Amino acid sequence: MVKPLDGRILILKRGSGESASGQALPTIQMPFEENYSFDYELEPRFEYQKVSASYLDNDKGTLEREEKSGGSGKAGDALPHPAQSKDAAKALADAAAQEWSSANEQGLFTKAGDPTAVSGAPVQCTGFGTPIDEAKLEAVVVTHDIVPNVGCTTSVETEAMA
Repeated sequence: MVKPLDGRILILKRGSGESASGQALPTIQMPFEENYSFDYELEPRFEYQKVSASYLDNDKGTLEREEKSGGSGKAGDALPHPAQSKDAAKALADAAAQEWSSANEQGLFTKAGDPTAVSGAPVQCTGFGTPIDEAKLEAVVVTHDIVPNVGCTTSVETEAMA
């Protein structure tokens, strides 16, 4: 999350579940209610053994590689574009490995209006069954609507926590 605050730019790590002040965000409770809609998609995670990113070593004049190993699969992958430095290549390989090892879960849930629901907060689903109730989800987009003759609704777009 990136946000201007007091003349500075505040950058919080995605999935940290913290507010700008460093306090934990309240968990959004998402109970199953037959009068509200939901959509949930789960794609299998990519299994890798190692991910590598290249960088130009200016002292040697050669293209070098930084690798992130530790995946459970047999596949390996190399990122296509060289990074600016060894540290940047390591960060790119780590980020790609983290993204590939996490499950690709996405959901869209609607419930009765909840003014405390905010983006970046953890989401706890109940009553939907497996695997939705067991998923560790984060609110990516939260929309509060006032619908005539219905009242307030809250829609929460979710992704798997990193």
